[in-house]
Amino acid sequence: MTTPEHKEQLTELRQTHLGWFVSYDSGTRVWSAFRRRVPDKREREAGIDFLIKEPSAQHLNEALVRQAQILAALPDPPAVLRTFLRS
Repeated sequence: MTTPEHKEQLTELRQTHLGWFVSYDSGTRVWSAFRRRVPDKREREAGIDFLIKEPSAQHLNEALVRQAQILAALPDPPAVLRTFLRS
């Protein structure tokens, strides 16, 4: 059963990390985040994940912050790729 604390943490994670679908499985007690957009090749090579699973909300938040830092450090894609990604 999801506790009020878990629901609060889930809401906070979802509001903080908009590019991810965040969930909590009370049966397995695992926090998960699926990236809303599949990472392209250069993002995967930089270390961007499509799915992250962690044992706690805090660990998941830390992992998602690291993902955001990686994305922020990536140079802009070439103009042709940038146009393709917007579709």
